Amino acid sequence: MIRELQVGEELYFTKAKGAVVFHIPGHCAGCKRAIATLEQSASENWDIILIDAESDKFKSYVEKYGAKTAPTIITFNKGTADKTFTGLKEFLANKSIFEE
Repeated sequence: MIRELQVGEELYFTKAKGAVVFHIPGHCAGCKRAIATLEQSASENWDIILIDAESDKFKSYVEKYGAKTAPTIITFNKGTADKTFTGLKEFLANKSIFEE
């Protein structure tokens, strides 16, 4: 399941495995490709949350997780940050973990 984090909503996962994708909506080709890849390959075991990396409303999440590049994908296991993939190339090299 892929969903956009809404303003005022706390970060939470509905499944044991989750990922946060810091992206730039609209004009980031690498972000669009990462999201499309997740839509195709992420198994039903994953809860994927999109966060607008440029929005001031989500600045605290960007700072907390150190998302300096878009896309930045952070995986979570039972609510705890696990792995970080910075940029499309690194994400694509590791995308198979989302098929588990």
